[in-house]
Amino acid sequence: MTWSLGELEALARKAARGAGMSWGMAEEAGCAARWLCAAGLPGGESLADLLAWAEGRDWADLRPESNAGGGRWRARGPRLCPIATGTALCDAAGSIGPALALGPVAQPLLLAPFAAWAAEARATPSALSWPGARLRFGPGGALIEAEGGAALRARHAAKAALGDDPEAASGAASGPGSPALAGATRAEIGPAAARILQAFAARTYAPETAERRLAGAGAGLADQD
Repeated sequence: MTWSLGELEALARKAARGAGMSWGMAEEAGCAARWLCAAGLPGGESLADLLAWAEGRDWADLRPESNAGGGRWRARGPRLCPIATGTALCDAAGSIGPALALGPVAQPLLLAPFAAWAAEARATPSALSWPGARLRFGPGGALIEAEGGAALRARHAAKAALGDDPEAASGAASGPGSPALAGATRAEIGPAAARILQAFAARTYAPETAERRLAGAGAGLADQD
């Protein structure tokens, strides 16, 4: 199934909200899924897996603990949510230092957009890695290299690391914060992932009532045949 990037972002945002994320976090989830799809990476699948895994959990338990300072961030729950972690990462971009350890983390690929935006904010080339996978970002935030194949699609990582990467080439030619590897204009989402996202998104829809039908277009409850 292919979607425009705008359609994918809107669906991802609604799905995240339907899964219980705050409006702000849902906005970030939509942007992250779109960024990954634009880079030719499975943003839709990653978000669908995250939401399915987090079902029934308290999102507050999956964010970095407020006292998780120093060089390592952990969650109170079993794993870090990459959306909450990425948001905190961008908020703290100017003070996180040259190396940060994360983990365990769910769907580590969803950290990539936030790592790119943090690299842009710091104007410093950086690399995000977890076992078997590595992504490198230029000082403008563009994704310039992704290594790892199947490891890039890991559902969970025992640990992840974000650090400065002085050897990373500049990605400025692709524009600040933009993925440079593919530049896709449409999002590819597998049918199973699309169904998961649509099911979560459906939770945000107001239930149909007689009052809503009367207030809407058409004949409402009256039979005018």
